[in-house]
Amino acid sequence: LALTASDLVLMRQMGEALALGIFFCFFAATLMLPPVLVVKDGRRRDDGNRKKNDSIYIGGS
Repeated sequence: LALTASDLVLMRQMGEALALGIFFCFFAATLMLPPVLVVKDGRRRDDGNRKKNDSIYIGGS
């Protein structure tokens, strides 16, 4: 956002473009990515029908 206060027109335009890009990346990361990951993962909510000895895998690769 500091570049938008520049006296040079090209620097001001670059600042506006960068600010817009950062906003869209933030928007995608916070609002769009979590639902996409849930759909891609394919897991369903736990409905309580698990056996007592069933384990749940939590963690890395």
